[in-house]
Order: sequence, then C-alpha cells, then structure tokens
Amino acid sequence: MYMLNYQSKIQIILFAILGMHLISCGTNRQITRLESHKNLLQTTAKSELDPEAQLEILMESFTRMMHESLDIVNPKKGVAYVKKYTEQNSASIDMILSNLDKIQKDKSTLEMLDFTIGLLRKPYMKEFQELIPRFQRKYNQFEFIMSLAGKVKKGLFNLGLKTLGL
Repeated sequence: MYMLNYQSKIQIILFAILGMHLISCGTNRQITRLESHKNLLQTTAKSELDPEAQLEILMESFTRMMHESLDIVNPKKGVAYVKKYTEQNSASIDMILSNLDKIQKDKSTLEMLDFTIGLLRKPYMKEFQELIPRFQRKYNQFEFIMSLAGKVKKGLFNLGLKTLGL
C-alpha cells in the first residue's frame, strides 16, 4: 500500500482548496455578469431612450450573453447560465421589443428600409449572425434556450418583413 508523506498530503489539500476557489471565482463571475445584464436591460426597458437605441443595447447584451455561455465548457452549466439570463430578463426583452414594434407602425416603408439597412450594418449583427449557429449546435437539446434566441431572431425578422411591406 502506498503511503503519502506529509508534504504530499499538504500539496493535495492545497490543490483541492485552489480548485474550489477557482470554481467559486467562476460562479461569482457568472453571477456578476448576469446581474450586469439584468440591470442594463431593466434600466433600458424603462428608459426614455428611443426604441432603436433600446434594441441596440438589447442586442449588445444578448450577443455578450451568447459569448459568455459559449465560453462555459460544461454544457449543463452553460444552459443554467442562459436559463438564468432568460428568467431575469424576459420581461425587459419583451418590453424593448414591444417598444420597437410600436414605432414600426408609424414608419413608412422607406424609413423602415433605412432602419433595417442601418441595423444590418451594426457590428453586433454580424456577430449575432455568426453566434446563432454555434449557439444552436451547443444547446440544440434545450428548447427553452432556442425559444429565447428565436424570440429575438423573430423580432428582427418581423422588422425586416415590415420594412419590405410584407
């Protein structure tokens, strides 16, 4: 039987403590990020900003959340992260998309086309388009995640259809 000497036992204990500390840091970082998203989206949804500016903030937050969730190695923890984002921000996202929908009704086709073209030129849109397939591949077994991504995607798609007068 192999007996560990005192120094080896100390090293094992230190590595265990270090491992627990690193896990704790990752969890704290996720909690901080989620709280940041929540505060940003709640403030944005209740603000007097025009709906187009609100949409930009929503897309930046959503894109950042997608990156953060894809960086989580364990898919179950990634799903938990996205689920928490969804639970915390669903009402704010709905309010922002509703605000955007209200102003779309007052715009002419030319104004909507101009808005849509401007939207497509935004840096986060290219990033969003590139992240969606990666996001879907990683989390395709989790329907609620896809419903959130679908909601945002549908809002943008409807915007494009209204722009084209369809």
